[in-house]
Amino acid sequence: MQCLTGTSRIICYGADGCYYWQSRGLGYGLAEAFLERGHRVVINATTQEGTAEALKKLIRFGTKVYGVAGDVRMRDAVEYLCASAAQQFGSADNWVNNAGIVHLQGSGKIFTMEGLGSEGFMMDGMILYGTTKRAVSNFTRSFAHEIQGSGVMVGTLSPGMAVTDMLRRTVCDGLPESLKRQRFYKSMADDVETVASFLCSHMLAASGKEFQKIQWLTKRKIFLRMLVAPFKRRNFFSGCSPGHLITEDRTPRECF
Repeated sequence: MQCLTGTSRIICYGADGCYYWQSRGLGYGLAEAFLERGHRVVINATTQEGTAEALKKLIRFGTKVYGVAGDVRMRDAVEYLCASAAQQFGSADNWVNNAGIVHLQGSGKIFTMEGLGSEGFMMDGMILYGTTKRAVSNFTRSFAHEIQGSGVMVGTLSPGMAVTDMLRRTVCDGLPESLKRQRFYKSMADDVETVASFLCSHMLAASGKEFQKIQWLTKRKIFLRMLVAPFKRRNFFSGCSPGHLITEDRTPRECF
């Protein structure tokens, strides 16, 4: 997902409609978090249907949200998205990027989204995802070094593990290995709203021109959660079974 944000505006778009406008994805969560803080949002999905579906879910924000359909894997589509967003809401101050190089106006912030593999962690079945995230992490740090003095701050967002519909699909197939992963996620994962709210607040507060990493699941949090895991139940997968995708529980949870 990519987001272009400012004091009164934010552009968000995803690599494809299925990811972005799903009702519980981290991209959607971030867009919603910015809207709730009074920012304007431009959303994008590959198809008109996907964009319309996302707009329907955000209809309560009225004219603060605007949609542009287009496949952002194509340069022309990205240029059209940026031009449409600028025409609708004006220039932007911050860009959160997950899949490309961004040229801004000589000021603002660029963030890339980290994930499993960004720091070298490996998991079976995640080789392609982990490899790309490791590459993105290295690219971001190198990019930050190269543009020193440009007036643009570059950083990374480390969301930890957010329980999205996509994650549930990977652990709700009934396989023994998936059940083991469920136990791990129950200890270490968080709901989308919690993570998105944290990232949004820290992105807006970030200042200076040096590289910055905004990290939700720190080593301290991991250590504390390992200690309390045998005593504290955090079940994101109640009713989870093959072919059955449960609705995310939005009940507020205490988080370390």
